[in-house]
Amino acid sequence: MRKVAAIRTHRWGEDEQRLYDTLRPIFGDDLAVVFHDRPANLDLNLHLKVIDITGAWVKKQGLRGVRDWGWRCGDYFYFALREACPDYDQYWLIEPDVLFNGHAEGFFERFDTVEADALGFGVEGVSRNHPFAADMDQGLHLRRAIFALTRFSGRALDHLLECRRARSENDCRPRHFPNDEIFSFSHVGAAGDLRLESLEDHAPEWFDGTVLTTDPDMFVDAIRARDDTHGKIFHPASGREAFKNAVAQRLVTRSGYLKRMGESLGCLDDSDLQDIAETAKQSFLANLRGQWKD
Repeated sequence: MRKVAAIRTHRWGEDEQRLYDTLRPIFGDDLAVVFHDRPANLDLNLHLKVIDITGAWVKKQGLRGVRDWGWRCGDYFYFALREACPDYDQYWLIEPDVLFNGHAEGFFERFDTVEADALGFGVEGVSRNHPFAADMDQGLHLRRAIFALTRFSGRALDHLLECRRARSENDCRPRHFPNDEIFSFSHVGAAGDLRLESLEDHAPEWFDGTVLTTDPDMFVDAIRARDDTHGKIFHPASGREAFKNAVAQRLVTRSGYLKRMGESLGCLDDSDLQDIAETAKQSFLANLRGQWKD
């Protein structure tokens, strides 16, 4: 099976570089980045294929461009990858804040002979009360999995693209337009000729006792400082600057969850904490100004 891996991002910083440094020795020339609205003056100057995805591309593909599609619709990044690299059997899409805390070659080797059409972590059922499930077909058994680290076959992506185009013609309320994880895993699971499996079934030790979810944010240095994290995968895990920015952004909206970040925050010094506070102040000011404009 021919396989390709891609980094999904809208910026290039320390997390993207760390993931590139991890994947490049494994995938070589079969490595790409799918870049959402890449700045015109940004030249990555790296050995990987750069695939740009924009609102214009989304519209051209017959896909619905909800306001937050760059965050909500990770499957669009897959479609762009498939279009740019059509000659592969299997496609990995990985977000920059996924940390392989060990020799990642061993992880990917586990899947060299796995022929599943969709792989994700924590595949589970979803209630129809979920906001992103409201517009899904009533006869569909709803599923989801963490979308930060997934693999889909080429034929699964072709199927999903046609399903997304059809769903994009449905004039549902924007906030109910299905997200990537529910849409993709539900439709693959419902297709009789496609196989849906869990990543942890094929590489259980990489996920045993680990954290792979949507929050809380974790600091890479704090994870690596522990004795029980080697050979594990973590998400969301960020480098110093990205972690500080993530904390600041969270503070703008809520702060109670900080109690769960004590281990990571404890690895920062006072100047780092001041940076977080200053970033939060500026973000909050921008948020206030945005409310005035409304």
